[in-house]
Amino acid sequence: KTETKKRKNLEIQIKQIIEFVEKNNEITRIDLENMLNIKESRARDLLRYLVKNNMLQKIGATRNIRYIKTVGKNQSQKPSEKWYKQIASNT
Repeated sequence: KTETKKRKNLEIQIKQIIEFVEKNNEITRIDLENMLNIKESRARDLLRYLVKNNMLQKIGATRNIRYIKTVGKNQSQKPSEKWYKQIASNT
């Protein structure tokens, strides 16, 4: 049961992130922390996953990092089973 609940929560969070980026054209880690009321490490994990799966693109470096929606055909919309298990074990 808790595994299913965590997965639903992840799907909701990812959907919220994508909707935020579509509305605002970009998102920062701090935006994400505030929007979802999550810790820095969780925000980094989510953003890293979204970049790795071509859902977001990282722009800039260090303090100026922004994430924008990736444009192209190879956009993955569903997190992998492995990622769910990895993130679930961190919470």
